Amino acid sequence: MKGLLRNFFLGIVLFLPPMAWILQPHERAPFLLQLGHVVGFCGYALFALSLLLATRFRVIEKGFDGFDKAYNIHHQLGQWALTLLIIHPLLIATRFLFRRMDRLWWFFFPVHQRLAVNLGSYALWLMGAILLVTFLKMLSYNKWRITHKFLGVSFALATLHIFLLNETIQESMFFKAYFLVFFVIGSVSWIYKEFGYPLLVKRFDYQVINVDKLNDKIMEIQCRPKKEFLKFTPGQYVFASFCGEGLSKEAHPFTLCHLTREKDLKIVVKVLGDYTSHLYERLKPGYKAKIEGPYGTFNTQKGGSQQIWVAGGVGITPFLAWARTIADTEDFSKKIDLYYCIHDRSDAVHQKELLDIQHKIPSFTVQTICTAEEGHITASKIKEKSNGLTDKHVFLCGPKEMTTDLVQQFYELGVPEERIHYEDFAFM
Repeated sequence: MKGLLRNFFLGIVLFLPPMAWILQPHERAPFLLQLGHVVGFCGYALFALSLLLATRFRVIEKGFDGFDKAYNIHHQLGQWALTLLIIHPLLIATRFLFRRMDRLWWFFFPVHQRLAVNLGSYALWLMGAILLVTFLKMLSYNKWRITHKFLGVSFALATLHIFLLNETIQESMFFKAYFLVFFVIGSVSWIYKEFGYPLLVKRFDYQVINVDKLNDKIMEIQCRPKKEFLKFTPGQYVFASFCGEGLSKEAHPFTLCHLTREKDLKIVVKVLGDYTSHLYERLKPGYKAKIEGPYGTFNTQKGGSQQIWVAGGVGITPFLAWARTIADTEDFSKKIDLYYCIHDRSDAVHQKELLDIQHKIPSFTVQTICTAEEGHITASKIKEKSNGLTDKHVFLCGPKEMTTDLVQQFYELGVPEERIHYEDFAFM
């Protein structure tokens, strides 16, 4: 249902400008020129909405069932916006087709006599460069974050471009209102994210008291609150930054896997890039931590009495948190099958603890799937091992490719959308 509402909303955004354009007279300009203006307005609107979805407003988390899904749609809107904003000058430049091919080529570059047209070129090239860097993952996360801040500059240039070339706005009250609405959405979103959010968001002060390296790639970090402690639901995540020699202060998302009696937090980290590699090598007890959150709507309480959990690698973390809670409370109310997917046996760092929980809670079963030996898990294999999928809720967390493939496979086996729950940490 939420997916349908999102698509309906986006459909309205893209549907209204063409309809308003069709209903007004078109005697003053050629068809393709006016169509180019409409496409430009739609691209501008999607650009503004993509900035909105990056703000981390709590209402967005609830409305999109998690920031991971909101960020994925943020990326998609960015792609669609860029596509429309490339088509925009292409349609306008068609008037030079077969007549002035040199002008057709140079139309995309900021070499025009009018500043307003050049501003549109600057906006398009800047946005294109930023999104190219994003899609190709050409920079480290910390450097990428810096480049992403310039999306607001691109949006401001696009705004000036539209405002100064205001023939369409002057001719139509609808387009004037449409422009103002998305100007406010985009501008407020970017200003809040870059300047308001860092000042207003609440962060908790913690100190690292233990670093347990579970193998050569995975470690568990235990942090103790200095004053106020963070309250969270097992399976939620935080943005954590660590302060110490050799570490950058950038914040990354980590799932919370435990809360001790002393209110200590425990998070599991796997080496996946430069930041986590430095964290694994350099983090020591005594280092300070800033914790922001909690976030996330990934919650076993959403499911019914029969559940299937599928974890890939470090994606075991939220399930480990849930399993520990079940063991602590001795909750026998749910029948749970956990599939712990690892690449090789050395990655199964939590297997012993999970088997101990299985021994204590008979309704909780664990199957470790080693992909190097057995191949990748499939929804069909899970259906067979769990004696069918009827009335069962499926929870997935792991690498994006694994999650995406399994979600599609479960759909094909007839599991409805409302019974499939997943968390995707590739959104950062």
